[in-house]
Amino acid sequence: EVLSVLDEVVSLAKDAETGQRGYLITGDERYLNPYLTAVSRIYERIDYLQVLTQDNPIQQARIPKLRSRVATRLKYLEDNIALRKKEGFETTRNSIRTDRGKEAMDELRSQADVMRDDEQALLSRRLEEVSVAYRTAVGSGVLSCLVGVALSGAVTWLARWNLLARQRQEWLLSAETGLSATMIGEQNLNQLGHSSVKFLAEYLDAPAAAFYAKDGNHFRRVATYGVPSDGGAPD
Repeated sequence: EVLSVLDEVVSLAKDAETGQRGYLITGDERYLNPYLTAVSRIYERIDYLQVLTQDNPIQQARIPKLRSRVATRLKYLEDNIALRKKEGFETTRNSIRTDRGKEAMDELRSQADVMRDDEQALLSRRLEEVSVAYRTAVGSGVLSCLVGVALSGAVTWLARWNLLARQRQEWLLSAETGLSATMIGEQNLNQLGHSSVKFLAEYLDAPAAAFYAKDGNHFRRVATYGVPSDGGAPD
């Protein structure tokens, strides 16, 4: 879940940049909607990261840096929007040509990558601990046969159940992370539907899949995988 929220923070920062760019080019404030939505949500997701990592002092110490990187990035976008409103496109374009915005985004990504790497390492350590515990339990079970077959069978079953539960958790986390990765970036609805349904079908080993998006009071199909173009899933 921490990995997923980190990806979401980076994605919201990109959404904010997309909204800002659209407004700077057109001057139409309707293009600011992605920017406003991202600004309203990104700090809430960082607060949630702080809750999720409260048992990890190292990650807790990194969250203020992540918050600072986000603030710097959003302040740059806010300044460009204000400059566009006040002095027009040409002046704003000269401001954008500096590398300040790129540097702010690179620093944000770098901080998120550090936290992501730590979470991946933590997950690997936990899975290794489970694996060691399982092997130890199996060894103890063999010795326990001298005491009683029933007792050793119970210990082995419990250890095996715990390992399978952990493996399933890893499988689900990997799916969430992979799906989040397919949704990052600037994609229209059709692209988003295609990349999402392709990933899910391949990850679940499904022969066919369809992706529907709500359109008013109805749903319409925007992407398919392994479905014939003539017939198959309804439109």
